[in-house]
Amino acid sequence: MNIEVPMDWRVAVEKIKPPGPSYADNIPDEMPEFENYQNILDNDTTLKYIDIKRDKTEKMIESAEYLIDKIKECKEQLQLAEDKRKVISANAELIHGECDSQLAAEQRLDIFVRSIDSILHYFDDLEKITVDFKSPIFSVLSPDFQNNLKIIENGIRFFEVNPKFKDSRNYYLKYQSNQQKVTDLIKDFMSTTFNRISYLILLNKRDEAQYKNDIYVKFITDTNRIRRLYTMCEKTPNFLDILSIYKDTRIKLLTPILSVPICEISNLRSRAMEILNYCLKEHELCKNFFNFDAHPSYGKCFADLVSNIGQLFYQSCISTLLRVTDVKELSNACIVLSGQMLQDEISRTPIGSEKLRKYFSTLLSDAQERLLFRVELSSQEATSDPQNASLKTIDLLSLLYYALPPETFGEVACQLLTNCLQTIINESKKFKEDPIESDAYLLGHLLILRDQLGNFDSKFVGTTQSIDFEPVTEYLSRLLRFDSTAYQLKGEKGLLYSVANLTRVVSSTIDARKDLESQTSLTFKSLTSNATQMLVQPLVNLIARKGKEKSQILSAIEGVKTIVSEHFKTSIASKITAHIEKKDHLQAVLEILKAELIKVLNEFIQFVGEVDEETKLQLDSLVKLFNDLSL
Repeated sequence: MNIEVPMDWRVAVEKIKPPGPSYADNIPDEMPEFENYQNILDNDTTLKYIDIKRDKTEKMIESAEYLIDKIKECKEQLQLAEDKRKVISANAELIHGECDSQLAAEQRLDIFVRSIDSILHYFDDLEKITVDFKSPIFSVLSPDFQNNLKIIENGIRFFEVNPKFKDSRNYYLKYQSNQQKVTDLIKDFMSTTFNRISYLILLNKRDEAQYKNDIYVKFITDTNRIRRLYTMCEKTPNFLDILSIYKDTRIKLLTPILSVPICEISNLRSRAMEILNYCLKEHELCKNFFNFDAHPSYGKCFADLVSNIGQLFYQSCISTLLRVTDVKELSNACIVLSGQMLQDEISRTPIGSEKLRKYFSTLLSDAQERLLFRVELSSQEATSDPQNASLKTIDLLSLLYYALPPETFGEVACQLLTNCLQTIINESKKFKEDPIESDAYLLGHLLILRDQLGNFDSKFVGTTQSIDFEPVTEYLSRLLRFDSTAYQLKGEKGLLYSVANLTRVVSSTIDARKDLESQTSLTFKSLTSNATQMLVQPLVNLIARKGKEKSQILSAIEGVKTIVSEHFKTSIASKITAHIEKKDHLQAVLEILKAELIKVLNEFIQFVGEVDEETKLQLDSLVKLFNDLSL
């Protein structure tokens, strides 16, 4: 163990000087041997006062021993001091810990006292504000009103988070009761203020222009006070009810203007733009009373106001809409309501645009439903007039194209086109004694439809449902065959399963445009085939009789020429041109007819084989006759 020797000890040790040298005078040369040399020396009195001189080494050894003894004493003293220091340190730590404990206890006590002081006012303030609210002259205009409202809010918040205090529930309910009184006072003040303003504005209701100006100019009174009251009661649970007073007042003032039904459905666009304009004005007015960024209820209140304005728009238009019977007017109304321009204007409404859009969409849905109903009636009228069924159907499709969504238009158009096709097909059957005129009539209307439908970039696809009676017939056949499975109660072919699946509703897709193309192609073929059959009947008959004599061939050729010259214009061309007007359509019919005639003539030439020059000239003249045909 390293012990540091104090400086003053070092100085004392250095000052110690050993005694001077002493030598014995009468020391014999040879010393006898003694039994105990030390005892002899001790007992020799002559030597007691002899000054023995020691050499330097002995002196240093003696000094070292002396220093060692002193150092040991210092070490013992230092160890004793260290032990005492440890005891003192331990006691000091105990004292320090006790002091810290006392300080902590004092701090806790101080915090407890301060916390008690900080919550005592929640109990004391309740009595004060209760006295204020019992006063008949206390109102929202009183100087202490705002302070009392803050006290109530803080008290409610305190007892909500500290329910373990004694009678905390009772104090909480008392604070809530006072808060309800505050709400009632504010609502009464708001109602009185807005009713007074509304009364003054409604006095000039007869002057429409002045009234429209007053509902905005005169309404902005006591703005700061009302805005301040709204700010004060933002944290109250009935804040939205307080805001609804403003909303109800605005609707009360706007109703005389916006609830007037439109005179004609053509005024729908102007009324819609008027509604959107008022929504923007209401937003600008609301900013004088509401701080939209401070509380979400402001935005909700304005959204409800916009929703009520949208309801007024719907109510002012629906009655007129339901009285409209003209398909064109209903179509225009649908186009206005679904137009992108109107949708963009609705989106400009800062708050509540989706609620406003809901009423526009509802009115659009009602208008489309009304339109479909009137279109169905118009379709029935069109089918009752087969001569104009095609044109009327095209007119209806033109009106519906922009008024309905693509899917709805496709289904409705498919139904209209299917009905129209069936109508003109049925009408063409009235000419059953004259197949050429029947086909010409049908083809003329089909070509009109096909040309006009080219202007519609939409699918004419719909669905139809039919009842499949196959399960019925299959079950009855098993009964008639006395099949044992038909009499079982359960099982895949049992009685219960068969009864539950006697009939099946089968849905199928109809493409009216494809049906039209198919019907047009068939009618083209039928018309040209019938006309060809009529014109070359002598050739066909000769082929059937297998006659190859020259006289028979020349007679058949002459018969064809006679029929063409006498009956083509009167019996074929006149009927075709009576029902088909467009030149390109007539040219298409004529080209197909010529091709059919040449085809039959080639078959006839192939049938008769080699002929003489005269017969060949007659056949060439017949070819020329066919090529010279015109409608």
